[in-house]
Amino acid sequence: MRLVAKAKPVKIRIKSGGEEHVSLESLKHNFCVEDIRLLLDGRLTRWLKQRNEEALAKEIDNWDTFSLDTPKGYLDFIMLFFQNDLPSDSINTPLDLAQYWENKTEYKKNSLILYQHLLNSEIEAAKKIYKEKILNNIDWHKTFLQFPDFEQDAEAMWLLGKLLFDKGEIEEGYRYIQKAAQKGSCKEAFMFVSEREYEKELEKKHRFYGVDKEAFTKFGNDLTLSWVNNFSGKNREVALFIYHCRLIIRDIYKNGSYNAIDRALELFHRNSSSCLRIEMEFIIGLIYDEYGSKKAKEQYLKIADIYFPAQQMLTKTTFAINLRNRSLAQQITYIVQHLFEFE
Repeated sequence: MRLVAKAKPVKIRIKSGGEEHVSLESLKHNFCVEDIRLLLDGRLTRWLKQRNEEALAKEIDNWDTFSLDTPKGYLDFIMLFFQNDLPSDSINTPLDLAQYWENKTEYKKNSLILYQHLLNSEIEAAKKIYKEKILNNIDWHKTFLQFPDFEQDAEAMWLLGKLLFDKGEIEEGYRYIQKAAQKGSCKEAFMFVSEREYEKELEKKHRFYGVDKEAFTKFGNDLTLSWVNNFSGKNREVALFIYHCRLIIRDIYKNGSYNAIDRALELFHRNSSSCLRIEMEFIIGLIYDEYGSKKAKEQYLKIADIYFPAQQMLTKTTFAINLRNRSLAQQITYIVQHLFEFE
């Protein structure tokens, strides 16, 4: 009698979450729908049958692949695999599931995989991931702006606005913060804008309070620290500012404007709490303007709503044109000579 060799079943290889799996339990601990979606051509069904998971294989075989493109279909597909492992009564969205898995050691990796998917599909998930720093190396500017409803979500605008503001992208950042505050549902944005407006008004009214302005109407060109030390309080702050401006001007005449920014930052940042902080910021802006740097606009924007010259430098008014037509040393001299005219 002739023996006929039986053909061995072809072993189906299943990969999900970067790993190959030999059991359903292993697959559950590295579950990535995007990986498994590629296997819904029959391979996953055959793999399940080889592991005697007949009932699940049948349900997978009848699954509508296109339903994975909707949040409900996506969640239903996952719940199908984990029907005996998840509290279905408390999980209503993919974000609910990611949060549930996040607190389960054995499913922590699943949580990260799901968050990665949700990052670009749900704004609520994106906000949670940002606030709790769940994922790293994310382009949050691109991520938040991809959502069609971004400008309807006050919290999302606040988060992105504050991020940009803190990075020095003042104009765009503050615009989003203001929009968030106007929505009325984001307390943080409202408080940020309110405090900033209050500080601006306070600065306008009180920053030169107590300064003897007459003492600074005339002074020679040979200013020294001894002259500065004749003053105290806010008067000394004004005298020190004038003295530092003269040092910067002297360097410009001697060495050109190449190192002016380093000199200004060195001198002014020692006195960042001075009542002349606004003028210091403006002069730094003028130096950046001399270099043709985009940082000039950033400097002007910081103080435009409380300092007239900065406001004008963002436009093409006669004031701005006339000031730009002066040399850098002359521009700084102009600010010193008109110190109390723009308070």
